[in-house]
Amino acid sequence: KIPLNHQPWEEFASNIKSSFSIAHSGDFLIVKFYSEENEICASVRKTNEEVSKDNCVELFISFDDEQSYYNLEFNCFGNAKVAYGNQRNERTLLTPSLIDNIKIYPNIESKLNKYQRIEWNILIIIPKEIFIFTSIKTLEGIRGRGNFYKCGDNFKQRHFLTWNNIITETPDFHQSKFFGDLTFI
Repeated sequence: KIPLNHQPWEEFASNIKSSFSIAHSGDFLIVKFYSEENEICASVRKTNEEVSKDNCVELFISFDDEQSYYNLEFNCFGNAKVAYGNQRNERTLLTPSLIDNIKIYPNIESKLNKYQRIEWNILIIIPKEIFIFTSIKTLEGIRGRGNFYKCGDNFKQRHFLTWNNIITETPDFHQSKFFGDLTFI
C-alpha cells in the first residue's frame, strides 16, 4: 500500500487515512484504494456526476509525453466520473457506455474499527480501451505521469489527500505539473 500522506492545504488538515495499490496486466490497469475515516456521506450518482462531493478517491494519469490527462474519480458506492483534457476547464467527459467497461468493486465495512472509524476500499479494473485518446497496445513498458487522491468536498471535515504534493493556494487536483512518474514494468 502506498500512502496518500500529503495534505497540501493546511486549513483542510484531517485525521483521515488513505492509501492505494497499483498493478497492471498489460491489458488492464488495476488500482485499489483503502480509506479510514470518520463518516460515510455519499449519494448514488449517475455516471459523470460530481462524485468528488462524496467519500471519493481519484486517479489522474497521462501517458508518455501527453500534456492532456485522464481523471478517473470514484465515490465509495462505485459511481464514476471520467474525463480527458489538458486542464481543469477543458475536459471531455467519456461516455457512460464506455465507462461501464470499468469493473468497480466497492466495499464498506459495516463495523467500526478499533479507532471508531469506518473503513472502506474500492477495487477498480480499468481496461486499456478506456484511454481512447491515447494509442496503447499494452501497458507493459509504458511510461506515464499521474497522481492519486482522496477527497470529500461536502463534508463537515473537508479533506484533500494526495500521493504527490501539490503547491497551490487553494485545493485543485488538476495540477499536472505536480504529477509523479509512473513506469509500468
